[in-house]
Amino acid sequence: MDTLREARPQTPLLATTPIFNNAELWSQEHPQAAEDKRDIIRSAVQDRKRAGDQAVYLLEAADYLGADFTDGTVDGLHANDLGFARMAEGMKPSLARILGL
Repeated sequence: MDTLREARPQTPLLATTPIFNNAELWSQEHPQAAEDKRDIIRSAVQDRKRAGDQAVYLLEAADYLGADFTDGTVDGLHANDLGFARMAEGMKPSLARILGL
């Protein structure tokens, strides 16, 4: 984010947490690893905000694919056309607000 901010000081930055991965249901390690990744992103956004950057935003994306999340993935992790469409719909309200649309 620092590199992006240096190059584009006025451009809004939108960070998203990782989408849900079906390994979070059965793996002993994956739920914590996924939450750790989400926490790193949350922390990076909070750090930027504490430093005075008010044009950085966080979007929680864990539930973007919906309750039938496997329909939105190729392999339980990587989004397919349906998954990308759901992600775009999930981002639309935040992007509209951030961009003033």
